[in-house]
Amino acid sequence: MTDQPLETFHRSEPYERRIPEHFVLRPDVRSALDERRPMTVVRSPSGFGKSAAVAAWLREQRGASHVLWHDVDPHGDTQPDFWLALRTTLALDGVFPAHDVDRASVVDHRASVTEALRSIDAPLTLVVDRLENAAKAQVVGESPIVSVALGLTELARTCPQLSVIVCCRSQGPLSMDCLFDDAAIVDAQALALSANDVRTLSQSLGVPLDKDDADDLYSVLWGWPALTRAVLHRLASAGLPYSSDAWTPAAQYLVRYGSRVDNPELSFLVRQLSLLDPITEELATRLVGSEHTCRSLNDLERAGMLRMTNVDGRRAYTLLPAIRRAMELPELASTMLPAHRRAAHLLRDFPDVALGHAVTGLDWDLVVQLVSTHCVFLVVEHPFLVKRAFAALPPGALADHPDLMAARDVLLHLSDDTSERHEIDGLAAVPELQDETLRHAVGVGLAQIVALRECHEYAASNTLVTRHRAAARNADGTWRSALGATLPYLLLQSGITRLTVGDLDTALSDFAECVASGRGTPLEFVALAAAEYSALTHVMVGNLESASEHLEVASTLQGEGKTVCYIDRGVANLVRAVLALDALDLETAAALLPPEEPAMIRPRARATWFVEEYARAHLNVLQGNLFVALTALGRSLKANQDAMARGTLSSQLLVSTVARILVWSGSPTRAKNSLGACPPTVIFEPVRARIALQVGDAHEALSIITAALARSDVSARLRIEMLLTSAVAHHRLGELAAAATMLRSAIDLAGPLLLRPFVSVPRKVLVDLTPLVPAAGPIVERLVASGVTLYMSERSTLIELTRRQQDLLRELNSGAQLAQMAAQLGVSRGTVQSQVRGLYRALDVRDRMGAVAAGHAHGFLGVHHV
Repeated sequence: MTDQPLETFHRSEPYERRIPEHFVLRPDVRSALDERRPMTVVRSPSGFGKSAAVAAWLREQRGASHVLWHDVDPHGDTQPDFWLALRTTLALDGVFPAHDVDRASVVDHRASVTEALRSIDAPLTLVVDRLENAAKAQVVGESPIVSVALGLTELARTCPQLSVIVCCRSQGPLSMDCLFDDAAIVDAQALALSANDVRTLSQSLGVPLDKDDADDLYSVLWGWPALTRAVLHRLASAGLPYSSDAWTPAAQYLVRYGSRVDNPELSFLVRQLSLLDPITEELATRLVGSEHTCRSLNDLERAGMLRMTNVDGRRAYTLLPAIRRAMELPELASTMLPAHRRAAHLLRDFPDVALGHAVTGLDWDLVVQLVSTHCVFLVVEHPFLVKRAFAALPPGALADHPDLMAARDVLLHLSDDTSERHEIDGLAAVPELQDETLRHAVGVGLAQIVALRECHEYAASNTLVTRHRAAARNADGTWRSALGATLPYLLLQSGITRLTVGDLDTALSDFAECVASGRGTPLEFVALAAAEYSALTHVMVGNLESASEHLEVASTLQGEGKTVCYIDRGVANLVRAVLALDALDLETAAALLPPEEPAMIRPRARATWFVEEYARAHLNVLQGNLFVALTALGRSLKANQDAMARGTLSSQLLVSTVARILVWSGSPTRAKNSLGACPPTVIFEPVRARIALQVGDAHEALSIITAALARSDVSARLRIEMLLTSAVAHHRLGELAAAATMLRSAIDLAGPLLLRPFVSVPRKVLVDLTPLVPAAGPIVERLVASGVTLYMSERSTLIELTRRQQDLLRELNSGAQLAQMAAQLGVSRGTVQSQVRGLYRALDVRDRMGAVAAGHAHGFLGVHHV
């Protein structure tokens, strides 16, 4: 071999030209090449920069060895044998005389190459590029690519001075590691750019991406070098900023890869993988119908197009996001129809998934069959999916299914935007419905109930509950047997709806029936949800022992990993948090409450979101953060005002909580105005009594409590609070015997678990009454041990404005001038001036700005009206 320097060899130019500008050589690739094994295989799909990576490494190694670069590049039927082409490259490089090339037979070409390379006495690096093209050449043997690969492996093993670097695509036999015995193998994952590489490359190409944009581009393309570079080049040339659809220049290449004619099985697998994420080997095999699916998955993983994770002990695969998005392009919709249809048929065990694929695949017969067979499940769990299916059906598709036509008419009224409100006619209470018609009607009715509740139409949802329960009963009041598996669903959603409107006794009855009907059946997971809701209802009304008992019941029921849509998550922990609050275990309560959601997130399926807000507010109060409790609760009420509908438990409970905190913080006027903006309810009565007590009217407080305690709809929690307020009022009047009687009744009703209401009783009152009520002693000890002290304002002034003064205040707040106010109110300017001065005196301010500020501070302005 000649001693000609590396840079003067005419065969050195190809690898120099293979390095694009601003190329990033990945550290793992450099490390593998630095090992200088007899053979190194760099294997990946087109566009991962195999040749560029090897060329960049060789440029770093100038002078370390002589380099010979051989391209395997067939040209139709005239392409010679691989070994003859390699011999020609060696001859042109001076390894042996060129005139010997054409004399040898096909067998002699490989032997002569081996003989020539064994005889070299200086290190030689032989780069064989595009080895996959050898499969297209005219060579002898049933598997030419295997023969060539084995020959190169033998060549590297038997030639001491030779180092072979093979660049090839990871397809077919070349994807098998065993073909390259003892070789260092570099796959696509090692060649892929990191997110930091993407950012570095973008800056060098004149497209400075920030970290978030670079991470986004990386997450879509997984660092596919050529595709990433193409995206960045397009942005640079067009002068465009980065956007979420910047990856689209790569779409055409990815689509072509998924449509390879040389491997239709792999092409179909890529299309199926684009539909499901993640996908298991078992499911992929079912979808493709081939026993070789495992090998295809491994090929795609090596190619950098799949990533494997371990899900419940099984391998699961995720497809490159850019390929998934490319397959969703409108122009590919028709080509994806067969994949959707096959997925729909093979996934019939998962009717919701199958229905989605059947609709997309335009398989209308299967759509009708799925909805008919699984009507109750689909309508209850996925009403908007069924709506989409009905909307897509061609005319006449439901001609033989009148029951489904009725379901369609109902569901097409539902809006995907749950902030919109809809009045939907409910099911008439007709007891003579046929069994099948009843099941479908109740299934559709459940969808209506849930949809209306999500739209915050709680009263309408409750009306539908009443109608459907009536239609689902026999004349003797028993449930119709035709309901079957629908009954637990109906009872659960009925109970949740009753809970939202404050009909707690009926809600508890529904939950109890749901537990009884679902226990020991495949629907036990529905019974589990009902038991947790029942525990939540009990803890809200103050029946703490019953709440704990129902949590225990829930722990004995099996969910089997299943959940019910349109229910609250974490109900059991919410119950435990309230129980911990009642026991003044603030640390446990804080740990059990979920993280606070951003204010812009509106409650949708979380029917009992308000209980969480109630618990969080009281936790802040007990921690001494009254201002934090008030402001956080105010933000929540504003963000969730659509859910604070008239007559709902959420509006009653949270408004009373706001007012209660205002009383404790010494703002009785604002508390009174907050209550006055809502319809009266028994839940407000303890707070009204507290307001009267705080402004010094103990007799009015006792009058409010006496009237409220005579009602039958007072919960245990409210009754305890009223008794304690009555005890404080009697104590202030010097009526210690009456105060002791009220305190004793409160202690007996609270039991050992409910300690929180006693925090709001002045400690002096409890100490003074302990000689008359010995049971108060342990209460005081537990309060002291807990370290919780609520510092409340005991005396405040109540500001009351006449209706005319409130009208004037609103006019001042709007910015109206005195002349405008006089015209608006129909009085003279002088009269308005006099009335405004009276308003200033009532608010104890001097000017308009002070009046407006006082109006907001005392709740005359800015109060949310329910």
